[in-house]
Amino acid sequence: MTTSRARRYAAAFFCAAVAGIACGQDASEKLLLDLAAPISAQWRNAPGRQALERLAAETEVAIWIDRRVDVRKELTLDASSTTMAALIDYAASSLDLGAAAIGEVVYVGPKDAAAALPTLAAQWRRGASSALRKRAPLRWPRLSEPRKLAEAIASSTGYRIENPAAIPHDLWPAGETPPLAVGDQLTLLCLGFDLKWTVADKAKKTIRFESIANLPTGESVTLSALIGSTPAPLGEKRYTLRIVEQPIGLVLQQLAKQIGRELDAPVEISTLDQRVSFVVQKATLEELFEAAGKAAKLDVSVTSSAIVVRPLP
Repeated sequence: MTTSRARRYAAAFFCAAVAGIACGQDASEKLLLDLAAPISAQWRNAPGRQALERLAAETEVAIWIDRRVDVRKELTLDASSTTMAALIDYAASSLDLGAAAIGEVVYVGPKDAAAALPTLAAQWRRGASSALRKRAPLRWPRLSEPRKLAEAIASSTGYRIENPAAIPHDLWPAGETPPLAVGDQLTLLCLGFDLKWTVADKAKKTIRFESIANLPTGESVTLSALIGSTPAPLGEKRYTLRIVEQPIGLVLQQLAKQIGRELDAPVEISTLDQRVSFVVQKATLEELFEAAGKAAKLDVSVTSSAIVVRPLP
């Protein structure tokens, strides 16, 4: 596996922002950036779980691998330039699994579980207390018991689990996640046992585990779909883009690269460090560059061959 972190983040802010995010998955902006980052990989009969673990370690993208992932299945891949999202989608598909995003974590596990994750995340958030919404990192040592881990997570917010025995005995390798809502931590932990959690009694602060059998879920969505462009009627491509405090020169350079145009701008503009913020939703290419120009107080237009940048009159 080879990666170039500098190259990944030089382009990632644009790639992630041009996204059809109305897919229902609860991915953080940081995770979308990571999923859109370019990456190269070479796998030759690599055990799938190990390949995903190495990928997570090398890219610092948190991947929660379901306990049911078969360690014997192998992966073979030679990708010189792809995205993190496409790479994980390929790995999941090759292993007959699904992938979903929650907060700053990518979940990889059985297809039904991956499809259920966005629904489960949405369910617990309805009316949840601030304690359950509180974000914190989760760490556990080698040979941890998930049942005890679940009890510790609940206890950290003042809640108690009524039926902890619903989680069967198991022993896990060491692991950790970036900051996640406590509710998401419990959701990920339960999912590997086909369980969900609900607040049994708000006054008594008790939580109960329940089966997710026959849980209605939405259509399964790939990670690549989360960072893809949104198609418009009649085939016209439209863009949903959110730029937050990025140098306008870098923004325009990356936009030019993505749409295959030259950047026609004086040197002092193309290397400008002025930081801009703007948002467009389902915008045409012309509307996209009009918004960029307005944010930077520049005259920005697009032709069939170039992005033309000039000072305002």
